[in-house]
Amino acid sequence: MRRSIYACMLITVLSSAAAAQTERRELGPHVHGSGTLNIVIEGNNVSMDLSAPANDILGFEHQPSTPEHEKILASAKAALEQPLTLIELPVAAGCKVETANVTFNAAEPAATAAPAKPAGESQHADFDVDYALTCAAPNKITQLSFAYFKQFAGAQKLAVTIVSDKGQTQYEVTRDKPVLTLK
Repeated sequence: MRRSIYACMLITVLSSAAAAQTERRELGPHVHGSGTLNIVIEGNNVSMDLSAPANDILGFEHQPSTPEHEKILASAKAALEQPLTLIELPVAAGCKVETANVTFNAAEPAATAAPAKPAGESQHADFDVDYALTCAAPNKITQLSFAYFKQFAGAQKLAVTIVSDKGQTQYEVTRDKPVLTLK
């Protein structure tokens, strides 16, 4: 059973990557306001993988260049390290966080004076966040509430994929409809 769930997740990730590559050729590197969340529920283990443009989280897409930007980045990382405050699961599920790994991906500023990018051309940066949870009663995960949208002003929607022993299901949650009831 475990292998089949991992196989489904691998297929999802690979097909998502292929679709993303197609979109990127047509739409640019990424779409501001739009992130993805993949959730795998296997036994009492719940894994989540969140990817979002840095602009959604920080309001900018570059390495911090001012003390204010450094504070914004530190605050965002601290918030992202608390998944159960961003993605609220039912208390009855009895979930606790085992690990939370936050990665901010942005190009490092050049050590030498490089020419500035032309006007209208911007850098792109993003966040990749991996969570591992254990839940006493994962079958009680029937609804997810996304305080994520309240925390991060630039976030507009998340494409959510859930893989469990019941199969794979895809959803979309938005700032206007931040509650997801699972089928």
